Amino acid sequence: KAGLVDSTVVYGCYAYTRRYLIEDTLELNSFSILRVEFDGHTTSDFSTITFLYNTIDSSNVEAFAVSNSELNGFHSFLFTKSADMMWFELRLYLNPQVCGENEFKYTRARDLRIYGIK
Repeated sequence: KAGLVDSTVVYGCYAYTRRYLIEDTLELNSFSILRVEFDGHTTSDFSTITFLYNTIDSSNVEAFAVSNSELNGFHSFLFTKSADMMWFELRLYLNPQVCGENEFKYTRARDLRIYGIK
């Protein structure tokens, strides 16, 4: 998904979580390893982007997480596929610890790509 995938925005000092469910149907039968790539950015400390997956037998399995200052930049990771049917989620969490009144803080993910590797 090119461009902005999703973002979390607050105008103050409070926590907020946004869940982006990847609803595309992906044919995974011929792959054993998946590679996920995205570009992340935040203007706040205590932010996290987490990539999770669900199967028929498991839920909310964390495949990757990045937080705080390490969140800014391009991310690429591999993980072993655990089932042929999987549902994916990108979870964006924002909890600014330092901010002024009505100050704009955000965490965002762009250019999400999922590749199958044999």
